[in-house]
Amino acid sequence: MLEQQVDFVHVGYIMEQNGIGLQCFNYETQKHILTKEVAVHFIQDGILCSKGMNVQHGMVNNLFRKELIQKCYSRVPDKQFFGEDLACFCLCLLEGNSVYMHKLALYHYVKRDNSIMNTANIERIIQLTELQICLKNIFAEHMVYSSLQKCLDEWLLIEILSTLKKTVRGDTIFLHYYINPEMIYGKKIVIYGAGNVGQDYYLQLSKNP
Repeated sequence: MLEQQVDFVHVGYIMEQNGIGLQCFNYETQKHILTKEVAVHFIQDGILCSKGMNVQHGMVNNLFRKELIQKCYSRVPDKQFFGEDLACFCLCLLEGNSVYMHKLALYHYVKRDNSIMNTANIERIIQLTELQICLKNIFAEHMVYSSLQKCLDEWLLIEILSTLKKTVRGDTIFLHYYINPEMIYGKKIVIYGAGNVGQDYYLQLSKNP
């Protein structure tokens, strides 16, 4: 950090789930001057919408200058006990002058479905909504909310849907609508991809004659 003369260093990480290790961090190793536009880019494409960047906002894979982390963490509301690391990291991007991104994966994150952070219930939906309001206030204070509003709203909806899918039991299916259903009547259909949406489509179609 001293060599690069930056406010903080952000390193890569490996995320492991169900015994499978996957390096998700894919920025090139380089120094970035944190203009407002660059900060918005990292928050939007790296954190909230995760367009192939997957920036880990946890504190453990960052090395901060003392003055920056103290200032930014003190700005996070005391009541924000859920997602306070995300709020603080966004503040560091918006208030820092520079960051050094390093692709080397030095942090190993093990994701467990039964951990506190991955708990899925109605309380989690309330917490997500409160976090969205906290982030909205931070973005508005730094005059970037208009640039991040759409992505922030999409992030909240995706997180809520993900929580609902984990919470709801039984044969509940999340319906996805085709814009012109008459075009597919009586035809063979190929579903490309077997992610959550693809699985929902398959269940939806298989339960309808």
